[in-house]
Amino acid sequence: MNASSIFNNFLDYYIYMERYVNDGSPSGFTQIHNTSFNTNPYTGLSSFHLLEFDDDDCETIIRGEENSLFSIGVNYSHPDSLKSSILLKAKRKQKESSILVTPTASSRTMLILNEKIRGFLKLTYDVSKIGRCTRDISCLSALASLETSQRFKECIDDGILPSTLAVLLETSCKVSKLVLQEDSFEWGTIFRRFEPYPNNDNQLLIVPAFSLFSTDKKNPEEEKLINQFIELSGQSPEEYLWNVIKITVDAHWNLVIKAALRPEMHAQNCMYELDRNYKLSRIIIKDMEDIDRDLFVAKFTNNDYNWNTYPYKCYDENSRDFMYQASYMYDFKLGEYLLSPIIKCVSNKFGLDEKIFERKIKDYVRSKYLPRLPFNYFSNESSWYYCKNVDRRPGESKKFFSKENPKFR
Repeated sequence: MNASSIFNNFLDYYIYMERYVNDGSPSGFTQIHNTSFNTNPYTGLSSFHLLEFDDDDCETIIRGEENSLFSIGVNYSHPDSLKSSILLKAKRKQKESSILVTPTASSRTMLILNEKIRGFLKLTYDVSKIGRCTRDISCLSALASLETSQRFKECIDDGILPSTLAVLLETSCKVSKLVLQEDSFEWGTIFRRFEPYPNNDNQLLIVPAFSLFSTDKKNPEEEKLINQFIELSGQSPEEYLWNVIKITVDAHWNLVIKAALRPEMHAQNCMYELDRNYKLSRIIIKDMEDIDRDLFVAKFTNNDYNWNTYPYKCYDENSRDFMYQASYMYDFKLGEYLLSPIIKCVSNKFGLDEKIFERKIKDYVRSKYLPRLPFNYFSNESSWYYCKNVDRRPGESKKFFSKENPKFR
């Protein structure tokens, strides 16, 4: 992908990056479990219509901002859900909707192409796993996502988060309670805005984080995007790379310390804003379902928040995975899935020393953020926790493993 023409037709370029400038998850499961060939973001059609089914006879829960998509007596399903045993048991007849979409990298989250309702729909996908997980959206998870989104927005509005941090707000949801033969099933759909919040200069473009260092599948000979941006910006590679690192690390720790939110900032959940000088000016966090509520930090900072969906996604010192979770989210998900690939990509191109940037991050975090955390926030200062790239059986919990010498703290 040639970065010099990225401003010519942004929407087309954005879709292209989501679908084709993407190496997939480092876990290796992106292509092992995914949607069908025709709907897969890597191989599928350029666009297709969502399916819909009537839910007037069901108990439904609609929350958040008024949204015309959720007020017309239907809920939405993925084209693969023609094979859904749940919808079959619930006697739901699916038909093609008027909503034209293209899949994003996460496969079941769709970008709506209808201009008047531009945004994303995150769908229940019950046909198979995507990656290593099943992809249901229960009532609790939908409501929690909206609640976390609102908390994120309030912190921005209160001015406690850095100006280099933005969010894709999840503003409304619908859950249809389907009656099965001997059970019930909650079929949820979440609407996510397309424009980052707070709104910024409309001349800025959005780049998925994974596209910065991934190979263009259709033009594999092209240089990685972040390296093209550096050359086009005229900035030194060292200065450009440190700026990207700094706004990324600042985002994580400000959310933890000031908002008591612990984000899962792997490359799938992060985007960057690109200005006309080809500099990355803001990081954008998306997918509110993947953000933890850090009650341990909240108590330490007197930042208690009345979560209506408590204890869902809430963690404190009594939680089962307390000793692992903080390190898993920072050292592993942010460190290994985002910081390390960016540093490696730029360093390989411009002959930089990766270790220098690792030490610089470690010094920065130790001086600016670690002293503001409660004692034992990381259960072990000399080691960090990760999960192996293996599949999990249904209902099986994550298994954590440790390594010595954290790179980034």
